[in-house]
Amino acid sequence: MKILHPSCRLPCLQLHNSIFILLLILSLLLSSCRLGSFPWKSGEKNSGVILESTQYSGKIHTLIYFPDSTGSYLIPEDRIAEFDTSLEKTVMKELLRGPLSSSTVSPIPAGTKLLSISRSRDSVNVNLSGEFKRNHPGGSTAELMSIYSIVDSLTEIPGVNRVLFKIDGKLQGTLAGHVTFNKPIGRNRALLKRNKALNPAEVLNLQMTLESQGKWLEAYLLLSDDDKNPDRKFFTDYVTEMEEVKQLGFTNQKFTVGDYTIDETGAKARVRVDFYTLNPDGSKKVVNTAYFNTVKIEGIWMVDWATTQ
Repeated sequence: MKILHPSCRLPCLQLHNSIFILLLILSLLLSSCRLGSFPWKSGEKNSGVILESTQYSGKIHTLIYFPDSTGSYLIPEDRIAEFDTSLEKTVMKELLRGPLSSSTVSPIPAGTKLLSISRSRDSVNVNLSGEFKRNHPGGSTAELMSIYSIVDSLTEIPGVNRVLFKIDGKLQGTLAGHVTFNKPIGRNRALLKRNKALNPAEVLNLQMTLESQGKWLEAYLLLSDDDKNPDRKFFTDYVTEMEEVKQLGFTNQKFTVGDYTIDETGAKARVRVDFYTLNPDGSKKVVNTAYFNTVKIEGIWMVDWATTQ
């Protein structure tokens, strides 16, 4: 049985009293979740269809990547932005505004303007003004950071896998002489700072702990960013649903992450989690056991958006 994982956190505890039943009903009404053993995360599958502007309005959370001061990694920033027409346009406008943190730098050359942006299936077409090329400082590192801060930010939108750049409406062979620039460019995970040392149980324990602490950005970054995963959610949807879950008190569930088994492909693992309450003498009473999936993406274990009973 497949159960959608984080963004709708319901207890998989047996419901022994009317309070838990009431909380469950309220949660289902708020989040439209599918009931499962421990579905922290839920929602409809992403169809890859362009998101309509009517689905978002006002302030939304966007995940934007900016280079660190050394040009070694892209650092994520949770930007609360005013939604503008589409997620793609909103993300690009935040990139052009530059970082808020003093530990990161802007990857976009001065004077660069967004002339147009559109989406065709899994690809976003970004048309930037000539300043993007003319004012670029050059060098392979700066070129990588300029390109992939845009690509990795836009591919945080579920269903977007590639970005095609144009400058003043025309394709260019390269931006600064080092990266092929005239065809769609995919996500570069090598520039994202991820912990390769974590095993499946450790990454799940960390992700669940961060969620219990309300650290949505850090928790979200440990979820699978597989571009073929239909259950993946955009950051603002994840935050909205987890805030609802927190208000219902479900992030307070006590848990212990146990052992795990890796499948024959070596790319998927099933991790046991026991949920418990404390007896009057302080001992633990296990009230439910669930199994979560983790997936290995480019050598990194990440928490899958779906789990199994």
